Amino acid sequence: MAPVNFAGNDRIARCAEWLVKTPPSQRPPANVYASVLRDYFKLSSAELILAEREADRLRELRNDGK
Repeated sequence: MAPVNFAGNDRIARCAEWLVKTPPSQRPPANVYASVLRDYFKLSSAELILAEREADRLRELRNDGK
């Protein structure tokens, strides 16, 4: 059963899923991280923060199931 998605919109949910599935080594460099993700997923800064929080929540859900 898929985890329940409490993200506010589809862009936030897609970004959160990407953050969970993508290893840190394959993410953009730290100096351009926020701007790249905001541009790619068409997010505001506040939405990017929500996506990060949603990714943390999804990680916790997946770790609880192991």
